[in-house]
Amino acid sequence: MNITKFVTLGLLGQMYEGSGYDIIHEIDKRLLSMWTDIKPGSVYNALSTLEKEGAIEQTGKEKDGSRPTKTLYKITNKGQDEYHKLQEESFMGLFPAYYGFNLALVCNHDKNPDQIKEYGEKAIIKIDGLLHQIDSYQYKFDDKETKTELPTEVRDKFSKILNLYKAQLSFHLKAEKQWITEVINNAELFEIFVDNLDCKNKEEKL
Repeated sequence: MNITKFVTLGLLGQMYEGSGYDIIHEIDKRLLSMWTDIKPGSVYNALSTLEKEGAIEQTGKEKDGSRPTKTLYKITNKGQDEYHKLQEESFMGLFPAYYGFNLALVCNHDKNPDQIKEYGEKAIIKIDGLLHQIDSYQYKFDDKETKTELPTEVRDKFSKILNLYKAQLSFHLKAEKQWITEVINNAELFEIFVDNLDCKNKEEKL
């Protein structure tokens, strides 16, 4: 699944129309950049691809002070169909930020238990930093760049929605931290792969 295309289509659908800059700005404000690893360049590439595919179309240009002129887009009917397909796939389970440590273990053949523990401790420090960042994050409602001010009722609802997003991120990160702690406590188990490699090397030398 192309996560950047999905997020681009979804945010454009929410905004009705917007530019690459608008999408990138919203990605950062909604904490998506913490776990999707979407880069600004990939957003513009996604816009170009989606336009060629007929999933979005240009609606005009916008100039804001000294900033470069922005090209505005909106989602098409074809884009809505593509979005719904990707959304269903996403609802069925995408957790791209939570498999890295596991993948490293699955592929490990040369890191001993002490090294695995060291990597685990570093990962936990990083997770603790992310949890602190999530806990202290506040959405910037009064955006000086877009010069918008939301009504109190809308702000309250958006705050509750953001808290649900934050709770989901925190839940997965805490679960990952707990799992990595288990790995650290059982790091000696993974020595079997290093032992097998050592035996194979000795056999080859013989």
